[in-house]
Amino acid sequence: MDNFAEMRNLLRIVLVGFCWLVSTQVNAQSLSDSTEVSEIVVFTTRGINASGARYHIDGCRYLKNGQIHIDERIALQRGLLPCSVCLPERTSDLPYLREKKVVKKKEVFRKCGFKTASGAKCEREALADSRYCELHKTRSKKKKR
Repeated sequence: MDNFAEMRNLLRIVLVGFCWLVSTQVNAQSLSDSTEVSEIVVFTTRGINASGARYHIDGCRYLKNGQIHIDERIALQRGLLPCSVCLPERTSDLPYLREKKVVKKKEVFRKCGFKTASGAKCEREALADSRYCELHKTRSKKKKR
């Protein structure tokens, strides 16, 4: 019986030591996490119109009957901007929230308008001030029949 009691006491000591070790790691982890957090933002439910690109506070004059309730985090993830009427303090953040989309135009050139007797079109690039390419530019001087 003495052997069993000693084993139980040893198990308690090991268990207490393990719990103490784990609790210090958890405390250290939570301490380091709390130093990294600079600001806690509380998000609230906002309303959006079905066709709108902005989110509003309840009671905003731009929020119509067909409002959809949405969390502010989700509204920002969807790319919705804050209303400048009901959220005037957020308008200073608008330039940072907007992402300018630069759509590059396709670089295309106008083809030469010359057709051969068989009906095939010329594939060369037309001159800037003409319908025809360098090879067929004399065609622009001829009158159409």
